[in-house]
Amino acid sequence: MNRKQTLIKLGAERLAEELLRLAEHSQTAAERIDYITSSRKENLNRFELQLDEICDGAFYDWRSVAGYAYQLSQLLSNLKDSIDESCEGVMRVRHFFEKDSSIMESCDDSGGTVGMVFSIDATDCFVYFSKKCERKEFVAQQLLELVLDDQYGVRDQLIEQASDCLPEQWLRWLVEQLQQGDEEDSWSATQRNTLLQSLARQLKDARLFEEVTLRRTLSFTSCLDVAQVYLENGDATRAEGWAERANLEFPSKHNFRSYDYQTIRREIYRQLGDREGEERMAWEIFRSNRSVQRLAELLQTLGEEQREAVVTGETAQILASSPEILIGSDVSFLLQLDNTDAAEQYLMKRIALLNKIDYITLTEWVIQFAQNSLLASLIYRELLNDILLRGYTKAYHYAVDYWIQLQQLSPQVSIWEPYLTHQQYQQQVHQEHGRKRSFWQQVSERGG
Repeated sequence: MNRKQTLIKLGAERLAEELLRLAEHSQTAAERIDYITSSRKENLNRFELQLDEICDGAFYDWRSVAGYAYQLSQLLSNLKDSIDESCEGVMRVRHFFEKDSSIMESCDDSGGTVGMVFSIDATDCFVYFSKKCERKEFVAQQLLELVLDDQYGVRDQLIEQASDCLPEQWLRWLVEQLQQGDEEDSWSATQRNTLLQSLARQLKDARLFEEVTLRRTLSFTSCLDVAQVYLENGDATRAEGWAERANLEFPSKHNFRSYDYQTIRREIYRQLGDREGEERMAWEIFRSNRSVQRLAELLQTLGEEQREAVVTGETAQILASSPEILIGSDVSFLLQLDNTDAAEQYLMKRIALLNKIDYITLTEWVIQFAQNSLLASLIYRELLNDILLRGYTKAYHYAVDYWIQLQQLSPQVSIWEPYLTHQQYQQQVHQEHGRKRSFWQQVSERGG
């Protein structure tokens, strides 16, 4: 029996008593009871009062900010159920947005919880009322005034969803208003350009997006953005021109957004009907960072029937690559394919390069290589060395775990050459880190 049915069986009187008892200790519960027992008019009047109370100067630190965000979210939810006149709802939500200064200054929102209330809950509430409000000029005006005064960066999602509540006529009106701003004010101009680019995408107006982008200093990213918008609108020729411009004018920026550049080029070839170019770029994307996700993308171009041939050929290529280079993504790719044997073979030839792999990846690998006691031991050694070399005392309990794991794996390894035996490695750790008393004390306490 689910919890709802269980509660129903308790009866109304018992539930009422429990709710009232809960309300004595929870402000949230008390407010919820007030809401469900009041008329819509009473709840609407309470909205402004509660909003002011929430912004009364109390500060919510990181421990209490989640509860603060819940109160704000619940307030917006109640508002949606309390208003019949949609245009009034738009104004009420606008008032909520205009409290962003008081709200954001009243909490530690380093985790972004309260900001999400604005970008999701409040934005959804604004769109909800705006769709129903027949005075679209009024909606457009409220939207414009809100996004132009976004001091805390919590109103930008409003413009992203403008097309959900306004027809093209009023989206074009927004464009006209935003184009009339002061170009001398660099911050304002940048803000307006960002808003205009969003509207251009929603209008599927690639020329407008290009025009707005050209007002500012170009970059590799902005060139790719224009190319992407042209692609979205089916103009592969102009997209190709912008992708080529990004490549020629900003060659040093490729590493920053290489995947985006490659995928744009692949889509350009696809739209232009250049099968050879599309396949070449698909292979380039895959081999730049092999993964099962990129394998799936490659097979979308080549055809699923090529899977076995691709996997076999790429595995052979990985194993035949230079032993002087360890590519972590290739190991992870082989493990994702459940080809542990190939991954072990590849890694055992590159043990000296393990220190080039990040800590988190090593913790994932060591679990997957558990059946190979020698390889698992060598990875545990690298994990242990990493913590001890950094002297990171807060992580010593992990180092102790690795020390004990090494002791347990040692009897399972019959041949250590050309590596240090377990005893030799222990001696080395004692010599190099013997003064790390906190670590050795924890080892002793754990019986290691």
